[in-house]
Amino acid sequence: MCAADFGIARCAPKAAWAGPVKILRGEWQAGTLVRRYKRFLADVRLKASNKVVTAHCPNTGAMTGCLESGADVWLSHSDDPLRKTSFTLELTRIDGHYIGLNTHNANRLIEEAIIKGRLGPALHDLHPDREVTFEGGRLDFRLGSQAEYHFVEVKSVTWMEGKGVGRFPDAKSERAAKHLAHLAHLVKQGASGTLVFCVQHSGIKSVEPARDIDPLYAEALAQVVSEGVVCKAFKTQFRPPHAFVTKALPVHIR
Repeated sequence: MCAADFGIARCAPKAAWAGPVKILRGEWQAGTLVRRYKRFLADVRLKASNKVVTAHCPNTGAMTGCLESGADVWLSHSDDPLRKTSFTLELTRIDGHYIGLNTHNANRLIEEAIIKGRLGPALHDLHPDREVTFEGGRLDFRLGSQAEYHFVEVKSVTWMEGKGVGRFPDAKSERAAKHLAHLAHLVKQGASGTLVFCVQHSGIKSVEPARDIDPLYAEALAQVVSEGVVCKAFKTQFRPPHAFVTKALPVHIR
């Protein structure tokens, strides 16, 4: 159960032990991207059958540099009769680099790394609470006990510029800035707070805020870091159908 401390309304059930993160589920397929359209849809030509199918694109961002017609892609498959399409666009490979396209996988990857202790002792918990809800918002994870709570917010980074520079966000995001404010508020109350960039692009070597895209977010990030919020980035390694977090990457706030 969640304590009322820190203004927490509720949490999702505690996580069970996490095994390897299988990002390609069901009877997954490899294919070639034909086009993305209507924001949430993509046409893909399957390599096994040469058939063109429509896949759900689970990413609301601009996905800058992540989708190129003719690129290799990988799809999960579902037999759920309530779905409008059976396929979900999960992964692509551009210029030899894997890029995870499903933003929901970032939380799964970081949760597995938290449980396995891959992010260091400060971010290690065998049973993290998920989706900690506040009045007006929520954060992704709560670690530790009531005596020393540690709150974690996860952001997926897929946009790469230049020689391996990852940038976030790829579009203006008031919601992302609100998450920073939640972390800062909790730190002021005596908890620990960490923003984790889950880097789902194998070519990225460092991460920085995209000041030209969202200057308010960049300033907010610098401010909360000065107030005690920790900011970290971790690289994802892809071995289809699995993926896992491997190592920390530098974050350049300014």
